[in-house]
Amino acid sequence: MTVSTLYLTSNGLHTHLIFPRNDVIAHAPYLNSYFQTADFIQIGWGDYNYYGNPLQSRWMGLKALLFPTSSVLGVQGVRDINELTEKINVYEISLEKLNWNYIVDFVCSFFKTDDLGQVSLVRIKSNNEHFFAAYGTYSLFNTCNNWTARALKTGGIDVNSKRSFSAHYVENQVISNGYKRLLR
Repeated sequence: MTVSTLYLTSNGLHTHLIFPRNDVIAHAPYLNSYFQTADFIQIGWGDYNYYGNPLQSRWMGLKALLFPTSSVLGVQGVRDINELTEKINVYEISLEKLNWNYIVDFVCSFFKTDDLGQVSLVRIKSNNEHFFAAYGTYSLFNTCNNWTARALKTGGIDVNSKRSFSAHYVENQVISNGYKRLLR
């Protein structure tokens, strides 16, 4: 049995998944030129106007929840998992390679590509996180945390994606599946 590892991160509001860079590039070659020096790639999903916007306001966040909107994928290169800020909770999730591939396939299926197979870059944050146009509609009932839980569920992890509105709830479900927070 071949086992592969991914990571779940949570900043208390938003969850992300982190995969080894080369494995993501194998599934999403259009990202290759963006993250050439990274060892890992962190991916999250969210509202098109709010997520990653340097001018976020409370009204913008409320609007994202109350009025269904288009979405983006936030993607950032990571050199070393241990270098992530201590304010971020990190969980190591090891799965059989087949289940792990289901998660990577799910995540990469959300990148909108054009007829030439290229992604559409929406914006770049000051921390070099890139935001790409994505499939899906963001709303109060379909948040970033619901998306992360659905991704984990495709890999056979027992999570309730419909109730996963908060990052804390996703973290608790990961813990209840026996995955532990990395101590850094």
